Amino acid sequence: MREILIVGGGRAGFCTAWGPQKKLRPGEEQVTVVDPRPYMTCQPFLPEVAAGSVEARHAVVSLRRHVSRTQLIAGTVTEIRDEATR
Repeated sequence: MREILIVGGGRAGFCTAWGPQKKLRPGEEQVTVVDPRPYMTCQPFLPEVAAGSVEARHAVVSLRRHVSRTQLIAGTVTEIRDEATR
């Protein structure tokens, strides 16, 4: 089974995790996202949140809800080593 590690759960990390989940069968690959927060902030809505025209809860997307077949780790990555660098 292939393993994919995604560092960061922002827009790019979210879309990278969401793509394989839609196309592949369960068990075909393991996708893991490492980010300190379990949500993604929608940047285009932040001015409206600051102005008070949009509630803050409408500017965040739960990673767990949308990428349910992805393993989420709340933390930070300090070093990456693969088999060749051991």
